[in-house]
Amino acid sequence: MGDFNAIITSADNIGGIEVLESEVREFANCLEKCELEEIRIVGTYYTWTNKTARSRLDRVLINQAWYSTFDFTQAMYKANGVSDHTPLLICFPNSPRPMLEFQYYDMWSNDPLFHGIIEAHYGTLQKGSKLSQLRSFLLQLRPSLKKLNKDKFHDLHAQQDKAREKLEQVQNHLSDDPSNIDLFMVLIGCTNQLREKCLGITKFKEDKLPLTYLEVPITASKLSKMECRALLDKITSKIKTWSSRHLSLTGRTRLINSVFFGLFNYWASIFILLQEDPGKLEWRRILWAKSSIPSHSFIAWLFMLQKLPVKSRLKRFTSFHKEDDDHLFFGYVLAKEVWKQVQDWRRMKANVFNHKQRMKSLMKLKGSLSFKRTSYAIFTACIYHIWSPRN
Repeated sequence: MGDFNAIITSADNIGGIEVLESEVREFANCLEKCELEEIRIVGTYYTWTNKTARSRLDRVLINQAWYSTFDFTQAMYKANGVSDHTPLLICFPNSPRPMLEFQYYDMWSNDPLFHGIIEAHYGTLQKGSKLSQLRSFLLQLRPSLKKLNKDKFHDLHAQQDKAREKLEQVQNHLSDDPSNIDLFMVLIGCTNQLREKCLGITKFKEDKLPLTYLEVPITASKLSKMECRALLDKITSKIKTWSSRHLSLTGRTRLINSVFFGLFNYWASIFILLQEDPGKLEWRRILWAKSSIPSHSFIAWLFMLQKLPVKSRLKRFTSFHKEDDDHLFFGYVLAKEVWKQVQDWRRMKANVFNHKQRMKSLMKLKGSLSFKRTSYAIFTACIYHIWSPRN
Protein backbone atom coordinates (compact mmCIF):
# COMPACT_ATOMS: atom_id res chain seq x y z
CA MET A 1 0.00 0.00 0.00
CA GLY A 2 1.32 3.45 -0.85
CA ASP A 3 2.33 5.91 -3.57
CA PHE A 4 3.94 3.90 -6.42
CA ASN A 5 4.39 6.98 -8.64
CA ALA A 6 3.40 4.88 -11.68
CA ILE A 7 0.25 3.91 -13.53
CA ILE A 8 -0.90 0.62 -15.04
CA THR A 9 -3.01 1.85 -17.97
CA SER A 10 -3.28 5.08 -19.93
CA ALA A 11 -6.73 5.62 -18.39
CA ASP A 12 -5.06 6.18 -14.99
CA ASN A 13 -3.89 9.63 -16.10
CA ILE A 14 -5.81 12.63 -17.48
CA GLY A 15 -4.33 16.00 -18.35
CA GLY A 16 -0.68 16.97 -18.24
CA ILE A 17 2.03 15.21 -20.25
CA GLU A 18 1.03 12.13 -22.20
CA VAL A 19 2.38 8.92 -20.66
CA LEU A 20 4.39 6.62 -22.96
CA GLU A 21 3.46 2.98 -23.35
CA SER A 22 6.94 1.87 -22.26
CA GLU A 23 6.47 3.59 -18.88
CA VAL A 24 3.14 1.81 -18.36
CA ARG A 25 4.44 -1.60 -19.43
CA GLU A 26 7.28 -1.67 -16.89
CA PHE A 27 5.01 -1.35 -13.85
CA ALA A 28 2.42 -3.76 -15.29
CA ASN A 29 5.11 -6.41 -15.92
CA CYS A 30 6.38 -5.97 -12.36
CA LEU A 31 2.92 -6.65 -10.91
CA GLU A 32 2.46 -9.68 -13.14
CA LYS A 33 5.84 -11.12 -12.15
CA CYS A 34 5.15 -10.58 -8.44
CA GLU A 35 1.64 -12.06 -8.82
CA LEU A 36 0.01 -8.99 -7.29
CA GLU A 37 -3.33 -7.43 -8.11
CA GLU A 38 -5.21 -4.37 -6.91
CA ILE A 39 -7.82 -4.67 -4.20
CA ARG A 40 -11.44 -3.66 -4.77
CA ILE A 41 -11.82 0.13 -4.40
CA VAL A 42 -14.57 2.44 -3.16
CA GLY A 43 -14.62 6.22 -3.61
CA THR A 44 -12.73 8.52 -5.95
CA TYR A 45 -10.72 6.92 -8.74
CA TYR A 46 -7.82 9.40 -9.12
CA THR A 47 -5.67 9.63 -6.00
CA TRP A 48 -3.34 12.55 -6.85
CA THR A 49 -3.84 15.95 -8.46
CA ASN A 50 -1.95 19.20 -9.01
CA LYS A 51 -5.12 21.12 -9.99
CA THR A 52 -4.39 20.59 -13.72
CA ALA A 53 -3.69 16.86 -14.04
CA ARG A 54 -5.05 13.83 -12.22
CA SER A 55 -3.44 10.41 -11.82
CA ARG A 56 -3.99 7.18 -9.96
CA LEU A 57 -0.70 6.71 -8.10
CA ASP A 58 -1.77 5.35 -4.68
CA ARG A 59 -2.78 1.69 -4.63
CA VAL A 60 -3.37 -1.28 -2.37
CA LEU A 61 -1.93 -4.48 -3.83
CA ILE A 62 -2.69 -7.99 -2.55
CA ASN A 63 -1.67 -11.54 -3.46
CA GLN A 64 -3.64 -14.78 -3.65
CA ALA A 65 -2.99 -15.67 0.01
CA TRP A 66 -4.44 -12.33 1.19
CA TYR A 67 -7.49 -12.76 -1.04
CA SER A 68 -8.11 -16.29 0.27
CA THR A 69 -8.06 -15.07 3.88
CA PHE A 70 -9.62 -11.61 3.57
CA ASP A 71 -11.66 -11.93 0.40
CA PHE A 72 -14.10 -9.12 1.23
CA THR A 73 -11.57 -6.42 2.09
CA GLN A 74 -11.73 -3.16 0.16
CA ALA A 75 -9.84 0.14 -0.10
CA MET A 76 -11.77 3.38 0.52
CA TYR A 77 -10.44 6.59 -1.06
CA LYS A 78 -11.72 9.83 0.54
CA ALA A 79 -11.49 13.48 -0.53
CA ASN A 80 -8.09 15.14 -0.91
CA GLY A 81 -8.37 17.65 1.90
CA VAL A 82 -5.25 19.80 2.31
CA SER A 83 -2.93 17.24 0.64
CA ASP A 84 -2.52 16.55 -3.05
CA HIS A 85 -3.03 12.82 -2.29
CA THR A 86 -6.31 11.28 -1.19
CA PRO A 87 -6.51 9.58 2.25
CA LEU A 88 -6.72 5.80 2.03
CA LEU A 89 -8.45 3.35 4.40
CA ILE A 90 -8.54 -0.47 4.26
CA CYS A 91 -11.91 -1.83 5.39
CA PHE A 92 -12.69 -5.38 6.59
CA PRO A 93 -16.47 -5.90 6.29
CA ASN A 94 -17.95 -8.78 8.27
CA SER A 95 -19.25 -11.22 5.68
CA PRO A 96 -19.39 -15.00 5.34
CA ARG A 97 -16.66 -16.58 3.35
CA PRO A 98 -18.10 -18.06 0.13
CA MET A 99 -17.37 -21.59 -0.95
CA LEU A 100 -14.49 -21.90 -3.36
CA GLU A 101 -15.68 -22.57 -6.88
CA PHE A 102 -14.48 -25.45 -8.98
CA GLN A 103 -13.56 -24.60 -12.56
CA TYR A 104 -13.06 -27.08 -15.36
CA TYR A 105 -10.16 -26.52 -17.80
CA ASP A 106 -10.17 -27.87 -21.35
CA MET A 107 -6.45 -28.61 -21.16
CA TRP A 108 -7.16 -31.50 -18.79
CA SER A 109 -8.72 -33.51 -21.64
CA ASN A 110 -5.35 -33.52 -23.48
CA ASP A 111 -3.73 -35.56 -20.72
CA PRO A 112 -3.66 -39.37 -21.29
CA LEU A 113 -4.89 -40.02 -17.71
CA PHE A 114 -8.01 -37.89 -18.08
CA HIS A 115 -10.26 -40.49 -19.74
CA GLY A 116 -9.17 -43.16 -17.27
CA ILE A 117 -10.17 -40.95 -14.33
CA ILE A 118 -13.60 -40.32 -15.87
CA GLU A 119 -14.22 -44.02 -16.54
CA ALA A 120 -13.10 -45.00 -13.00
CA HIS A 121 -15.64 -42.68 -11.34
CA TYR A 122 -18.38 -43.40 -13.88
CA GLY A 123 -18.78 -46.93 -12.55
CA THR A 124 -19.55 -45.75 -8.99
CA LEU A 125 -22.84 -43.98 -9.76
CA GLN A 126 -25.45 -44.24 -7.01
CA LYS A 127 -29.14 -44.88 -7.48
CA GLY A 128 -31.55 -41.97 -7.69
CA SER A 129 -32.66 -39.31 -10.12
CA LYS A 130 -30.52 -38.24 -13.03
CA LEU A 131 -29.75 -34.92 -11.35
CA SER A 132 -28.65 -36.52 -8.08
CA GLN A 133 -26.48 -39.00 -9.98
CA LEU A 134 -24.82 -36.16 -11.88
CA ARG A 135 -24.22 -34.20 -8.67
CA SER A 136 -22.72 -37.23 -6.92
CA PHE A 137 -20.55 -38.00 -9.95
CA LEU A 138 -19.14 -34.45 -10.11
CA LEU A 139 -18.44 -34.37 -6.35
CA GLN A 140 -16.49 -37.62 -6.57
CA LEU A 141 -14.65 -36.46 -9.69
CA ARG A 142 -13.60 -33.12 -8.22
CA PRO A 143 -10.69 -34.29 -5.98
CA SER A 144 -9.21 -36.46 -8.74
CA LEU A 145 -9.26 -33.61 -11.25
CA LYS A 146 -7.73 -31.21 -8.72
CA LYS A 147 -4.95 -33.73 -8.11
CA LEU A 148 -4.42 -34.07 -11.88
CA ASN A 149 -4.21 -30.31 -12.21
CA LYS A 150 -1.68 -30.09 -9.37
CA ASP A 151 0.51 -32.89 -10.72
CA LYS A 152 0.49 -32.06 -14.44
CA PHE A 153 -0.59 -28.44 -14.85
CA HIS A 154 0.81 -26.73 -11.76
CA ASP A 155 2.91 -23.59 -12.25
CA LEU A 156 2.29 -23.17 -15.98
CA HIS A 157 4.72 -20.26 -16.18
CA ALA A 158 7.61 -22.48 -15.11
CA GLN A 159 6.56 -25.19 -17.58
CA GLN A 160 6.32 -22.56 -20.30
CA ASP A 161 9.83 -21.32 -19.55
CA LYS A 162 11.17 -24.88 -19.60
CA ALA A 163 9.52 -25.58 -22.96
CA ARG A 164 10.91 -22.32 -24.37
CA GLU A 165 14.43 -23.25 -23.26
CA LYS A 166 14.09 -26.66 -24.91
CA LEU A 167 12.87 -25.03 -28.13
CA GLU A 168 15.83 -22.64 -28.14
CA GLN A 169 18.23 -25.55 -27.71
CA VAL A 170 16.71 -27.38 -30.68
CA GLN A 171 16.84 -24.21 -32.79
CA ASN A 172 20.49 -23.67 -31.88
CA HIS A 173 21.35 -27.24 -32.91
CA LEU A 174 19.44 -26.75 -36.16
CA SER A 175 21.27 -23.53 -36.98
CA ASP A 176 24.65 -25.14 -36.21
CA ASP A 177 23.99 -28.11 -38.50
CA PRO A 178 21.11 -27.33 -40.90
CA SER A 179 21.94 -30.27 -43.21
CA ASN A 180 21.61 -32.91 -40.47
CA ILE A 181 19.20 -35.53 -41.83
CA ASP A 182 18.11 -36.48 -38.29
CA LEU A 183 16.32 -33.13 -38.07
CA PHE A 184 14.21 -33.82 -41.17
CA MET A 185 11.50 -36.31 -42.06
CA VAL A 186 11.38 -37.04 -45.80
CA LEU A 187 8.10 -38.39 -47.23
CA ILE A 188 8.60 -40.10 -50.60
CA GLY A 189 6.09 -42.26 -52.46
CA CYS A 190 3.49 -42.31 -49.67
CA THR A 191 -0.26 -41.75 -49.84
CA ASN A 192 -1.94 -38.57 -48.70
CA GLN A 193 -3.51 -40.34 -45.72
CA LEU A 194 -0.14 -41.59 -44.52
CA ARG A 195 1.41 -38.17 -45.04
CA GLU A 196 -1.34 -36.44 -43.03
CA LYS A 197 -1.00 -39.04 -40.27
CA CYS A 198 2.77 -38.54 -40.03
CA LEU A 199 2.41 -34.77 -39.92
CA GLY A 200 -0.26 -35.04 -37.23
CA ILE A 201 1.88 -37.26 -35.01
CA THR A 202 5.16 -35.39 -35.37
CA LYS A 203 3.61 -31.88 -35.55
CA PHE A 204 6.12 -31.11 -38.29
CA LYS A 205 5.51 -28.42 -40.87
CA GLU A 206 5.54 -29.68 -44.43
CA ASP A 207 8.14 -28.06 -46.67
CA LYS A 208 10.20 -28.80 -49.76
CA LEU A 209 13.52 -30.60 -50.01
CA PRO A 210 16.50 -28.40 -49.07
CA LEU A 211 18.33 -29.21 -52.31
CA THR A 212 19.98 -26.49 -54.35
CA TYR A 213 21.75 -26.11 -57.68
CA LEU A 214 24.04 -23.10 -58.15
CA GLU A 215 22.89 -21.84 -54.74
CA VAL A 216 19.26 -21.81 -56.01
CA PRO A 217 16.66 -24.22 -54.55
CA ILE A 218 15.26 -26.90 -56.84
CA THR A 219 11.52 -26.29 -57.06
CA ALA A 220 8.73 -26.61 -59.61
CA SER A 221 7.30 -23.18 -58.80
CA LYS A 222 8.60 -19.80 -59.92
CA LEU A 223 11.70 -18.65 -58.07
CA SER A 224 11.31 -15.67 -55.78
CA LYS A 225 13.71 -12.78 -55.31
CA MET A 226 14.97 -14.08 -51.98
CA GLU A 227 15.67 -17.53 -53.43
CA CYS A 228 17.89 -15.99 -56.12
CA ARG A 229 19.71 -13.76 -53.63
CA ALA A 230 22.44 -16.33 -52.95
CA LEU A 231 23.25 -16.70 -56.66
CA LEU A 232 23.30 -12.93 -57.16
CA ASP A 233 25.62 -12.47 -54.19
CA LYS A 234 27.96 -15.09 -55.57
CA ILE A 235 28.07 -13.44 -59.00
CA THR A 236 28.64 -10.03 -57.40
CA SER A 237 31.51 -11.37 -55.34
CA LYS A 238 33.13 -12.73 -58.50
CA ILE A 239 32.87 -9.33 -60.17
CA LYS A 240 34.47 -7.59 -57.20
CA THR A 241 37.50 -9.87 -57.04
CA TRP A 242 41.05 -8.56 -57.47
CA SER A 243 41.18 -9.67 -61.13
CA SER A 244 38.35 -7.30 -62.10
CA ARG A 245 39.42 -4.47 -59.80
CA HIS A 246 43.07 -4.33 -60.93
CA LEU A 247 42.67 -3.84 -64.66
CA SER A 248 45.01 -2.03 -66.99
CA LEU A 249 44.03 1.23 -68.69
CA THR A 250 43.12 -0.66 -71.87
CA GLY A 251 41.08 -3.20 -69.94
CA ARG A 252 39.19 -0.50 -68.06
CA THR A 253 38.46 1.33 -71.33
CA ARG A 254 37.07 -1.81 -72.94
CA LEU A 255 35.04 -2.59 -69.83
CA ILE A 256 33.53 0.92 -69.73
CA ASN A 257 32.76 0.90 -73.46
CA SER A 258 31.11 -2.52 -73.31
CA VAL A 259 29.02 -1.51 -70.31
CA PHE A 260 27.87 1.82 -71.76
CA PHE A 261 27.10 0.44 -75.22
CA GLY A 262 25.31 -2.49 -73.64
CA LEU A 263 23.17 -0.17 -71.54
CA PHE A 264 22.29 1.95 -74.57
CA ASN A 265 21.25 -1.07 -76.63
CA TYR A 266 19.31 -2.50 -73.72
CA TRP A 267 17.25 0.62 -73.00
CA ALA A 268 16.76 1.31 -76.72
CA SER A 269 15.29 -2.17 -77.13
CA ILE A 270 12.94 -1.66 -74.17
CA PHE A 271 11.66 1.83 -74.93
CA ILE A 272 10.31 1.56 -78.47
CA LEU A 273 9.16 5.18 -78.36
CA LEU A 274 12.78 6.32 -78.34
CA GLN A 275 13.29 4.84 -81.80
CA GLU A 276 12.17 7.00 -84.71
CA ASP A 277 9.68 5.34 -87.06
CA PRO A 278 9.57 7.38 -90.27
CA GLY A 279 6.85 5.13 -91.69
CA LYS A 280 4.20 6.31 -89.22
CA LEU A 281 2.56 9.73 -89.42
CA GLU A 282 0.04 11.29 -87.09
CA TRP A 283 -2.44 12.36 -89.79
CA ARG A 284 -5.75 11.73 -88.02
CA ARG A 285 -6.27 15.39 -87.07
CA ILE A 286 -5.52 16.43 -90.66
CA LEU A 287 -7.90 14.08 -92.47
CA TRP A 288 -10.74 14.28 -89.98
CA ALA A 289 -10.69 17.99 -89.19
CA LYS A 290 -13.97 19.63 -88.21
CA SER A 291 -13.95 21.86 -91.31
CA SER A 292 -13.58 18.92 -93.75
CA ILE A 293 -16.51 17.33 -95.58
CA PRO A 294 -16.98 13.71 -94.43
CA SER A 295 -16.93 12.27 -97.97
CA HIS A 296 -13.69 14.15 -98.69
CA SER A 297 -12.14 12.88 -95.45
CA PHE A 298 -13.16 9.31 -96.23
CA ILE A 299 -11.63 9.32 -99.74
CA ALA A 300 -8.46 10.97 -98.41
CA TRP A 301 -8.27 8.36 -95.67
CA LEU A 302 -8.49 5.53 -98.24
CA PHE A 303 -5.82 7.29 -100.27
CA MET A 304 -3.47 7.45 -97.27
CA LEU A 305 -4.03 3.74 -96.70
CA GLN A 306 -3.31 3.04 -100.40
CA LYS A 307 -6.75 1.45 -100.78
CA LEU A 308 -8.21 3.51 -103.67
CA PRO A 309 -8.75 1.39 -106.88
CA VAL A 310 -7.66 4.14 -109.30
CA LYS A 311 -4.48 2.79 -110.89
CA SER A 312 -6.18 0.99 -113.78
CA ARG A 313 -8.61 3.87 -114.42
CA LEU A 314 -6.04 6.66 -114.49
CA LYS A 315 -3.39 4.68 -116.29
CA ARG A 316 -4.47 5.89 -119.75
CA PHE A 317 -3.86 9.54 -118.75
CA THR A 318 -0.24 9.02 -117.68
CA SER A 319 1.56 6.23 -119.46
CA PHE A 320 5.15 7.49 -119.20
CA HIS A 321 5.83 6.67 -115.51
CA LYS A 322 5.38 3.92 -113.03
CA GLU A 323 1.75 4.04 -112.02
CA ASP A 324 1.28 4.30 -108.24
CA ASP A 325 -0.97 6.43 -106.03
CA ASP A 326 1.65 9.10 -105.35
CA HIS A 327 2.33 9.59 -109.08
CA LEU A 328 -1.35 9.61 -110.02
CA PHE A 329 -2.27 12.21 -107.35
CA PHE A 330 0.90 14.32 -107.38
CA GLY A 331 2.95 13.54 -110.50
CA TYR A 332 0.90 14.00 -113.64
CA VAL A 333 0.17 17.41 -115.26
CA LEU A 334 -3.33 18.12 -113.93
CA ALA A 335 -2.43 17.14 -110.37
CA LYS A 336 0.72 19.29 -110.46
CA GLU A 337 -1.29 22.31 -111.60
CA VAL A 338 -3.83 21.83 -108.83
CA TRP A 339 -1.21 21.56 -106.11
CA LYS A 340 0.76 24.52 -107.50
CA GLN A 341 -2.25 26.83 -107.20
CA VAL A 342 -2.98 25.53 -103.71
CA GLN A 343 0.63 26.04 -102.62
CA ASP A 344 0.66 29.62 -103.89
CA TRP A 345 -2.64 30.36 -102.21
CA ARG A 346 -2.02 28.69 -98.80
CA ARG A 347 1.78 29.21 -98.58
CA MET A 348 2.47 25.48 -98.47
CA LYS A 349 5.74 23.76 -99.24
CA ALA A 350 6.42 23.31 -102.94
CA ASN A 351 8.01 20.36 -104.81
CA VAL A 352 6.01 17.70 -102.94
CA PHE A 353 5.77 14.40 -104.84
CA ASN A 354 4.19 11.92 -102.37
CA HIS A 355 1.57 11.81 -99.63
CA LYS A 356 4.09 11.50 -96.76
CA GLN A 357 5.87 14.71 -97.71
CA ARG A 358 2.52 16.48 -98.04
CA MET A 359 1.48 15.26 -94.60
CA LYS A 360 4.73 16.46 -93.04
CA SER A 361 4.30 19.89 -94.63
CA LEU A 362 0.73 20.09 -93.28
CA MET A 363 1.85 19.05 -89.79
CA LYS A 364 4.51 21.81 -89.80
CA LEU A 365 2.06 24.42 -91.10
CA LYS A 366 2.27 27.78 -89.30
CA GLY A 367 -0.72 29.99 -88.54
CA SER A 368 -3.92 30.18 -86.56
CA LEU A 369 -6.21 27.26 -85.84
CA SER A 370 -8.78 28.35 -88.44
CA PHE A 371 -6.03 28.72 -91.07
CA LYS A 372 -4.79 25.19 -90.34
CA ARG A 373 -8.27 23.67 -90.44
CA THR A 374 -9.00 25.40 -93.76
CA SER A 375 -5.75 24.06 -95.20
CA TYR A 376 -6.63 20.56 -94.01
CA ALA A 377 -10.04 20.82 -95.68
CA ILE A 378 -8.45 22.04 -98.93
CA PHE A 379 -6.09 19.05 -98.92
CA THR A 380 -8.91 16.51 -98.53
CA ALA A 381 -11.00 18.35 -101.15
CA CYS A 382 -8.15 18.26 -103.67
CA ILE A 383 -7.71 14.52 -103.17
CA TYR A 384 -11.43 14.00 -103.60
CA HIS A 385 -11.84 16.14 -106.76
CA ILE A 386 -8.76 14.63 -108.42
CA TRP A 387 -10.26 11.21 -107.79
CA SER A 388 -14.02 11.77 -108.39
CA PRO A 389 -14.10 12.81 -112.13
CA ARG A 390 -12.42 9.53 -113.12
CA ASN A 391 -14.57 7.20 -110.95
